[in-house]
Amino acid sequence: MPVAASPCFDPTGSGRKPYHALMPNRFVILRHEVSGAVHFDLMLEVPGQEKLRTLQLAKWPLAPSESCPCIEIAPHRAEYLRYEGEVTGNRGTVTRVAEGNWTGDGAGLTLDPPGVALVIQGASVTRRR
Repeated sequence: MPVAASPCFDPTGSGRKPYHALMPNRFVILRHEVSGAVHFDLMLEVPGQEKLRTLQLAKWPLAPSESCPCIEIAPHRAEYLRYEGEVTGNRGTVTRVAEGNWTGDGAGLTLDPPGVALVIQGASVTRRR
């Protein structure tokens, strides 16, 4: 069940803004195909949280200045940082399309690699560079 995205994305879910990540944390973007439909799940490792913050993106990759719809969905198990394949319960398949470390300031994220900066606000994500 989707969780409403905050107007200013707070990767920790703590409600405290801004969030300053001093150490990089892992991320993964998974191409998720279910019954012929495709979306992309951006999953973020957050210190002190057992599960991954997860955003469902309509498209990936994004060109500089391009935006696409996104929604924050229920947190996912950390195993998805390494997993590819069938999802249980006939929920499709996932394939890793990007992984690495991320840093953020509460209003945006930088994914490294590929060196992409994202701004997540409301129900959309925009690539800054």
